Amino acid sequence: MSKIQVKNQAGCASSWAFSATGALEGQYYRATRKLESFSEQQLLDCSEGYGNQGCEGGLSTNSFRYVQHQGGICTEGNYPYLGYVS
Repeated sequence: MSKIQVKNQAGCASSWAFSATGALEGQYYRATRKLESFSEQQLLDCSEGYGNQGCEGGLSTNSFRYVQHQGGICTEGNYPYLGYVS
């Protein structure tokens, strides 16, 4: 069985994005029995309109609304973490 690697938020206050993707990854695994790593960077870059503030903070609930309205979230491989808003 593969494992999700330990993640590092670097100098960015993005714990809210990591907690949101962690919860989504857990639910995805429950539904599919497949491990997948989702993109915290997408939440940093794109969820400001839902109340999040990039490296200045945010909420998991705002992230969930963003993902729901977007119809999903990219994988870490397709949208890798940079540790700053790009």
